[in-house]
Amino acid sequence: MARSKRIQWRTGSAGVLYLRVSSRGQVDTELDPEGMSLPAQRRKCHERAREKGLSVIDELVDAGITATSIDQRKSYQQLIERVRADTSMSYVMVYSVSRLHRNWPEAGAMMLELSRLGVRIVSASENIDFGTDEGFMMLGIMFSIHGYQSAASGKDLQFKMTQKALIGGTPGWVPIGYLNVREQFEGRAVNTVAVDERRAPFVRLGFELFASGQFTYDELRDKLNEAGFRSRPNRRYPEGPVSKHTVEAMLRNRYYLGYVTFSGTEYRGRHTPLVSQGLFDRVQQVLRTMPGSGNRRRRYHHYLKGLIWCQRCKRRLIVMRGKSKTGELYFYYVCRGRQSNVCDLPYLRVVNVQDAVAAHYKTVGLPPELRHRLIELFDEALRGQDGQDTKAKALLRRRITELERQEDRYIDAIGDPDFPKDKITEKLRSIRDERARLQVRLNETVEELEAGHRNVRQVLDYLDDPYELYERSDAANRAKLNRVLFDRLWIDVGEDYATFVAEDQLIEPFATVVYLRREHWPVPAAGHEEGGARIPDTAFSSRVLELLKPMFTGVNAQGSSSSTLAEDRGFEP
Repeated sequence: MARSKRIQWRTGSAGVLYLRVSSRGQVDTELDPEGMSLPAQRRKCHERAREKGLSVIDELVDAGITATSIDQRKSYQQLIERVRADTSMSYVMVYSVSRLHRNWPEAGAMMLELSRLGVRIVSASENIDFGTDEGFMMLGIMFSIHGYQSAASGKDLQFKMTQKALIGGTPGWVPIGYLNVREQFEGRAVNTVAVDERRAPFVRLGFELFASGQFTYDELRDKLNEAGFRSRPNRRYPEGPVSKHTVEAMLRNRYYLGYVTFSGTEYRGRHTPLVSQGLFDRVQQVLRTMPGSGNRRRRYHHYLKGLIWCQRCKRRLIVMRGKSKTGELYFYYVCRGRQSNVCDLPYLRVVNVQDAVAAHYKTVGLPPELRHRLIELFDEALRGQDGQDTKAKALLRRRITELERQEDRYIDAIGDPDFPKDKITEKLRSIRDERARLQVRLNETVEELEAGHRNVRQVLDYLDDPYELYERSDAANRAKLNRVLFDRLWIDVGEDYATFVAEDQLIEPFATVVYLRREHWPVPAAGHEEGGARIPDTAFSSRVLELLKPMFTGVNAQGSSSSTLAEDRGFEP
């Protein structure tokens, strides 16, 4: 059996120091920007070097970086390269071997590399000669112990942080609009969360503005910054205007609803919510429609961008700029599929697309007699709703109790490894959202029913003559009208090369009304009198009430809630 090759240690007294602290909280905390730990490590290492007659040639520092991985430790990587390149370096000195590694596989790789180079490790606080076989063995054991301690401490911290979230606390830093504070509670100081009275009003304003559907991320950021919204200062950056990323994260963060998410699981927090469930839901609806429509900022702006799609390949149409032979600039729409050679939709002049969308608004309106009939039906239903209010609330209470039982079952299943954690978390979030909405409905009175009735009247007002309203609107108001009514419009070209809207996807609550009208009250073809198919009045009335009742009662037979239209028309030029 071949004997292992003995390590040939380098001779000489020259070496390098390696200093490290694991968190930024250990620096920038004193008058000295290095804090307290780094100077203390440096002093101890130089004392040990003098005792051993060693010469310190250089030092490398990783400030605020964990020892569990070498990926982000630039000075550590420079250290290895330095001893490889400079054969005069005979040792690497550290305050403690834990400063080098808390990950034993990486520590093992480093030990092999340094021993191959003949470079010793010298510890200023551990009096062990790592150049001997026994010391080398002890070094490996110590790295293993430090790795275990780090992993165990991490699990213990995770458990304690989870417990904090379970009782409604917030592990870690809070989002903008709140403050991490220490308060006196029963004679002791506790870490807790307080509303940032200076920034919280801007958070609420941001949600309210975005819920209107009239702002992009950039526009909302600019609006809030103009109003005085500012980021929180920290050690690295002073107070300043909020960024687009901050606005995006804020609008999606359920912390503002009163929930805490930790390690993928959501818990009910103790902190004060800044927005209501209804407002948060409206913002999420806008987020689903606006980004989903592909309406991103681009160089060439047009009020139909993001709204129109190709009927043939179902890809988005984008606006492009062209130049005629005479040098005149013009704009046209082209299908993304045509750019990829998978669609034959021709290039479309912008003016033709604009005319096609305007003409499509004729298919959205309601004939006067139908509109009047719907108003009558709503009035009759509202008069009969008062007597059903008590029954509806009983249904709500029963549903809330059922949801609370479901929540308890899912919470009990969180620790079961046979249940997928992400699905449990998503189900708990859905249950809590529905319960919050139902609780709001339970607290409402008949006055809210009347408000819902007014909202339905507003829907009908929108559909009184949308074509005439669209024709009188400027580009900005046309864009608003499009966002309110449509999620997408699919464009095609006929045999006569005429551009037209082949299909649409309307947004609720307009979708229910318009699709029902198209089914039973179609718009006549050009050159024909107003009329079309009718169904018996009794059957039509029943169908209308069945589909539209949730819009103005707010509660259906299962006890779920439905949001109502809260804004007035606001589109007249």
